[in-house]
Amino acid sequence: MTILYIEDDYEYHNMVDFMLEPMSVRVLHAYSVQEGVDIMKSNKVNFILSDINMEGMDGLSFLAAIKRDKNLNKIPVVIVTGDPSGEKARYANEQGAVGFLAKPFTQNELVYLVKTFAILGDFYTTNDNTEEILMRKKQKLMMMLAKNSLERNFEKAISSFIGGLNEIFDFDCMAFYQKTETGEFVLVNEGGNFNFPIDIRAVKPNTTGSLSKMFETRNEIFSNDALSSTSPSIKAWVQKYNLTSEILLPFLNLDDKDFLLGAGENRKSLVIDGFFWGFRNGIFSTRESDIIKRLSVQGNPILSHLMNASGTRKLF
Repeated sequence: MTILYIEDDYEYHNMVDFMLEPMSVRVLHAYSVQEGVDIMKSNKVNFILSDINMEGMDGLSFLAAIKRDKNLNKIPVVIVTGDPSGEKARYANEQGAVGFLAKPFTQNELVYLVKTFAILGDFYTTNDNTEEILMRKKQKLMMMLAKNSLERNFEKAISSFIGGLNEIFDFDCMAFYQKTETGEFVLVNEGGNFNFPIDIRAVKPNTTGSLSKMFETRNEIFSNDALSSTSPSIKAWVQKYNLTSEILLPFLNLDDKDFLLGAGENRKSLVIDGFFWGFRNGIFSTRESDIIKRLSVQGNPILSHLMNASGTRKLF
């Protein structure tokens, strides 16, 4: 992972190097905006950390300029400022800044920021052949998750993930379930055209065949035959609304060891703290299933890291 740090104060550059030394990240240092632009033109950068007040072109002008450059505007930019609630910060937000790092910042704050973007790094620099409109929607979703993470707002991040999946894949309903102390899972957030039925707003891992399979494998589950559900109430519900497809995305609780591995290499050893459950009127192509799985794998570490860091263990 490569970070570009733009700052005209040499002491801050030394401090950032010291704070990030324990992490496997590469920090490129620019002492002016123009030097930062030159570095970006010859290096692959995952995200930019830029001060506001600098001689020549300042951080805000740089932010506005980079967002107009079609070759660079996908790189997330975090603004360093002494007043994240001030007028300059509001302008930076309007120009597309992902978030803010308040001066003076601590090592924990900087490391949290870097961990958030470590997961997103390859997403922003992807070269796959998806359609432009789909790519923009995917980037919008991951950018929103990053903002929610920097705001330490777990509940808002869950809503953003549900809303983003609905926008991209036209789900008729999508919900997030969270584990209770009794081992049951309760619906705590939902979005779409209509609500989940009352009798499946609290479920056990063996409520349906698809749920059982997800808990057994810890993997994303896709079905283009929602009527094959082993639950009579779900069968009646999907038939009523003419739903054809179902997905289940596990929400795995990741520690720091698993964090940079995405959703973890050995999933079966991880705890499921919740799951996303969605239905829609339309079958999934293999390509759509692959995209959703990738979003799940990238979104899970951000959401898990945010939940643990913010102390928001439960939404109910």
